[in-house]
Amino acid sequence: QEGKMGANPYLMYVEYHSNIGPLMKTYLKLNDNLNEYCKKVREKLQIPSGAKVLGVVGRGTDFNNPGVAALHTLPLSPDDIVKKSKEVFREGGYDYIFLATEDQKVFDTFMTSDLKGVTKYIEQKRYSIDPSKELLHNKYLEASESGERDGYTEAKVYISILEMLRRCNGIVASTDCGAVDYAMAMTDNELEDLYIHGHDTNE
Repeated sequence: QEGKMGANPYLMYVEYHSNIGPLMKTYLKLNDNLNEYCKKVREKLQIPSGAKVLGVVGRGTDFNNPGVAALHTLPLSPDDIVKKSKEVFREGGYDYIFLATEDQKVFDTFMTSDLKGVTKYIEQKRYSIDPSKELLHNKYLEASESGERDGYTEAKVYISILEMLRRCNGIVASTDCGAVDYAMAMTDNELEDLYIHGHDTNE
């Protein structure tokens, strides 16, 4: 499935982001309360000013489901996204990794690797599912309908992750997804490295 370009709703070209980015920055604004929340979350990461940060997006969960995978490139395995991150981290001279993932296996693989000491992350719910048997999306719906899910709080956490990603100096992603789209469109930096597995503009 690598390099699949067909009817992929997630995959967007760098040229697209160069056009949509200014529009998003103009019209997509966080309110003061959310801005302050995101700022406090970033401060808790204790990343020194001026540090060079590699953002890593480790998509998993539903993206490994055969049906969902028909719409995008199948994600790198946890071991392979760690391997790729390590390569870019070292070659690019980065100081820290900012890891964005809701997949527990991806998270655990990073935190048991030799990247653990330089890996920063925001606390969020992480999930372990068998994507061949269930969809996290359906679990979300069930929890929302039953009142067990606090969608507002989860959304705030997710936005804080996106806001940190857009401040990174480079991006490595296990596949194309909305978090990568946001980071590319909204970044204030000239990304020094951009690797999206399956994307034909990587190298």
